[in-house]
Amino acid sequence: NGYGWDFSGASNLEELNMKLRGTIMIRRTKAEALPELPPVFHQVIELPSTAELRRLMKEENKTWGGKQDIMDRLRAAVEIAKVSENEDDYKEAVRNLRSGMAESFAEMSKIRQDIAIAKIPYVIEHLSDVEGKVIVFFHHREVGFQLKEALGDNALMVMGGDSVEDRQDAVDRFQNDPAVKYFLGSITAAGVGLTLTASSHVVIDELDYRPA
Repeated sequence: NGYGWDFSGASNLEELNMKLRGTIMIRRTKAEALPELPPVFHQVIELPSTAELRRLMKEENKTWGGKQDIMDRLRAAVEIAKVSENEDDYKEAVRNLRSGMAESFAEMSKIRQDIAIAKIPYVIEHLSDVEGKVIVFFHHREVGFQLKEALGDNALMVMGGDSVEDRQDAVDRFQNDPAVKYFLGSITAAGVGLTLTASSHVVIDELDYRPA
């Protein structure tokens, strides 16, 4: 209908699912489907323990520990409010919990961004030793901007807010233009759905931060 398949009115879905799984749906591992690919090699690169990184890590641990105490109290308040005869008590407790979660997320996200920025010089140094094209993932926009500034014109960047056309243009140039060595991608915007087979190397400056 222009937005996808309309399955309204479908029935016997569990039976259909069993038939599909037992007859025509084929599930294969990557090793079975593409045996010519070499195994994935993961490498964790430890950074020097500089005073700045130690300070940021200490701040992160301190903030995390303090916020956990606050969140525990807010969750306890919600549980107590559940048995209150005043419905407004529960609503207020839930609002306080949501507000506390948002504040905690913002503070932790800022510290995670500072840590990722502190790692950029080491990422750049590592990238200079990698032959061929390289994909670099980041999470915070400021981290992406600073990586792009450091790597210059031979780097392309895709992040949230880019149009489909701009993303595809960046992919095409990375795949086909020998002058483009680096593809900088936001994990949430470029983590799936893009064909970047021109590179077999991926460097992750920072992971997507989720409260869980």
